[in-house]
Amino acid sequence: MEFEEKNGILVPKKDPSPICVFIDETYLLDQTGYLQAAVPIPQDVYTQQLVPHCKGLLAKLGKDAKEFKGSGIKPGTLAIYQDFLSVFINVAAQLADVAPVYSVVAIDSTGVYGSDPFKQIYMNVTGVFAEHGITGEEQLAAEFSRQILWLHIHFPTISPKFFSNRLILCFDNKHRYAQRMQALKAFTGSRLIAPTFWPLEKAFGSFANTLFQHLTPKIAISKIDRFQFQWSSVEFGLQAADLLCHLVFNAIRHEMGIVNDNTKMKTALLKKVMPTFALDAGLKASLGIGKDGEGKDDILCKDAKLRSRLQFLPV
Repeated sequence: MEFEEKNGILVPKKDPSPICVFIDETYLLDQTGYLQAAVPIPQDVYTQQLVPHCKGLLAKLGKDAKEFKGSGIKPGTLAIYQDFLSVFINVAAQLADVAPVYSVVAIDSTGVYGSDPFKQIYMNVTGVFAEHGITGEEQLAAEFSRQILWLHIHFPTISPKFFSNRLILCFDNKHRYAQRMQALKAFTGSRLIAPTFWPLEKAFGSFANTLFQHLTPKIAISKIDRFQFQWSSVEFGLQAADLLCHLVFNAIRHEMGIVNDNTKMKTALLKKVMPTFALDAGLKASLGIGKDGEGKDDILCKDAKLRSRLQFLPV
């Protein structure tokens, strides 16, 4: 970073690059719980280095490949997927070497996100919407509230300290959330001179910063520039978060006794990018095995209060 002198003090010549935090999820059997990964990457490194490299790797998968998906991991594509994941893990590790900012995969019960803390956040969000004349966005408000609670629980593991870089929180699109977040809404209210047109994404970023000022216990989370939903097909960062969820889920299956060629291969791949992976006794006791709709074994959550996470540390 370049500095210049102002009033006898050296200050950066330009604002530090925002940190993009890419976040994606995978549900356990019968939606009893879910895994959610968060991968923090400096925006300038992501756009200038990772995106061009990942485009080259995607081309190696063949002309019909649209994105990196867990279902695409096969013996013939294993090396390419390992390369793809490694560039994200390596950049995240370099970041963690200079500041306490880490990638995580959380494993939680869905019951946590129907609890009183969630309901309180949701009522605050919908209350502000009502004050400003916004209606018909209850589903989006509920998803936003769930993610605010998830961040309040898990962000101290992503980063326990404030830093000057602002945050861009990027979640995987679903239920057309990305389109709705870009929609212009007429905001009204007693403190506005006249109706103001704002995209919901901008409003949600403002709401998120306000909520984190009041939630207890207070956590060290930096200023949020954008709170957005994006299509995974256009964001390699979301694909990386999705793959980490997919690999951890399959490694949990393997550790819980669902052993087959698929779980063996994906557990081995995970351990190449996360050599310290292990399923501790407490987490293992919170999980169980049930039957899916096809009669196959799969993992479910038995503990309605489960809140846990795996942290990817530099090695």
